[in-house]
Amino acid sequence: MRAASVNLDRNTRNPIGSKIPRTSVAQLKTQKSIAKIGMTGSLGALFFSGFFKFHGAKQLHIYSGFGLLAFSLWHHFLNQPRPKSKTSSYQAARIRR
Repeated sequence: MRAASVNLDRNTRNPIGSKIPRTSVAQLKTQKSIAKIGMTGSLGALFFSGFFKFHGAKQLHIYSGFGLLAFSLWHHFLNQPRPKSKTSSYQAARIRR
């Protein structure tokens, strides 16, 4: 009985599909919703600490501003298009021959 052969990359000798780790669509949607909730919460904290003066409002305003920036960057990078892997074009070129 013969073992199943695995397509290996010529340079790294790794299986072809193992180069880019893929996140599932459900995980990506969950991360996007967490980023949106974080942006909303930090924006609310910025609003209240800016208009209402209470003990610790200045520190809360500063930290929530940094939080809004961080969540905004995370949200931005989550919504970037996925890069196309070079392995799929390698396989397509191999099939055409």
